[in-house]
Amino acid sequence: MDSANYYATLYKQSPWLHMPSADWGALIKDSSPVYYKKGTVIYYQNHPTMYIYIVDKGRVNLSILSKEGDEKCLYIATGGCMFGEIVFVENYPNCAQATAMSDCYLYRIKGEDFMSSLSDTATMLSVLRMLSTKVRLLTGQLELLSFYDTVYRICELLDYLAAQYGVETGEGTLIGMRFTHQELANLAGATRVTITNSLNELEKAGIVLKDKGKYLIPDRERMMDYARTRAK
Repeated sequence: MDSANYYATLYKQSPWLHMPSADWGALIKDSSPVYYKKGTVIYYQNHPTMYIYIVDKGRVNLSILSKEGDEKCLYIATGGCMFGEIVFVENYPNCAQATAMSDCYLYRIKGEDFMSSLSDTATMLSVLRMLSTKVRLLTGQLELLSFYDTVYRICELLDYLAAQYGVETGEGTLIGMRFTHQELANLAGATRVTITNSLNELEKAGIVLKDKGKYLIPDRERMMDYARTRAK
């Protein structure tokens, strides 16, 4: 397998975790989703919690923060994704912070109910698949940060967004979601200034354009060809 395809198998679904095939029926049968407003901190880094969470609707940002307040996104939990389970598997506080990126509806399951549900085969297999996906995702992020520069990382993120949320127009693929430079910086593991400079380079080369605050990619294949020339 060539390096590009190998990388794609690790990272293409990152940083969005979507788990529609997970079977959480035994866990959520007696519960209803709880509403969280955009911007709500669901739990803090290095703090314990009584619950694990499963996303019904919306997006939740799982991130780590430095003492100075710098943020690195680990993944974004979307439909069917569970988060917060490590507290009960390892009996340690959460290693990341969970924040609602949009208005969300989340199933909230008590830790003891989660642990007892692991005797259900379908639930156990879903947990194992989810943990395996998270390991693969974080491995891909480690490879990305180790061997690829910021321009490459931004192009990969934009390519993923184009695949998931893009609308084809006569001028290319328009990504239907708005992201600030700071949000992209958190996702790509770079500073806002570096992201701004990288996007300016891509815009100057005609690789990525802005259309009313949204990103327009005239040619996704050309964008990724350009990115590969920037690999470390």
